[in-house]
Amino acid sequence: MISNLNSFQRHHRQKARRKLMGNLLLLGALLGMGWMAYGYGERQMAARMGQRVDEVTELTKERDSLRQQVVDLQAAAIVSQQTISELETRYREQIPDDGIGEMVKTLREKLASGVSRERMGIILAAATNPRNCRSRETRRFMLSTTLNQGTDTAATFASGAVTVSGEGLNAVNDQGQKEAWYDPAKKVTIKFRAIGGKVSIAEGVLPLTHTIIDDTLEYRYTIEAGPRGFVAVSGDLCDYNPAPPPAPVEADALRPATNEAD
Repeated sequence: MISNLNSFQRHHRQKARRKLMGNLLLLGALLGMGWMAYGYGERQMAARMGQRVDEVTELTKERDSLRQQVVDLQAAAIVSQQTISELETRYREQIPDDGIGEMVKTLREKLASGVSRERMGIILAAATNPRNCRSRETRRFMLSTTLNQGTDTAATFASGAVTVSGEGLNAVNDQGQKEAWYDPAKKVTIKFRAIGGKVSIAEGVLPLTHTIIDDTLEYRYTIEAGPRGFVAVSGDLCDYNPAPPPAPVEADALRPATNEAD
């Protein structure tokens, strides 16, 4: 009886152990499958992440390339606009209008008829609008220096409308000492004071020229070296007639010519 009981207990323990081992094996198999599935999913995720990174890199390169193309196109557009502006400027400078075209035609005819280029150049350089000048006056006065501040250092023109004065640099003698008079070989300063207090200045080495415009009058002056210490000033009073503005171009003149036969 006891033997049978012990046999039953051993059988029961063995059965329990086998069941436990089976459960453990099943659990191990499930864990192994889970681990394999996790590893597979992780590899898939890593592969997808790598693919996405590659796509982002390609898109970034494409974006940078497009940006560079935009910059290049903008630069090309700026260069093209500058080129167009330069061509327009050259066209306006080199293609004469109708009036200048007629003068160029006349110039070519004169040259073809035997008139020398030098002669035509002299004529063109001397060409000016006609002037009505009168009341030529010539005065002389002493230029002021650091050693000469006398009273005879100015002259008036046009019945006192313009007062001319000036100053120069002292001449130097052979001993290197300054003289009272100015040195005509050095720069001088000539001041022109018109009625109302307006002052204009001419500077440089003599001779000098200077012009004052006062409404419809033009005062034209030539300043030259005179006797020692003096300058001689010649003044002309002329009518001031500015060149009239160019006549407006009619709208029809801007239209291209058409063939009546069409």
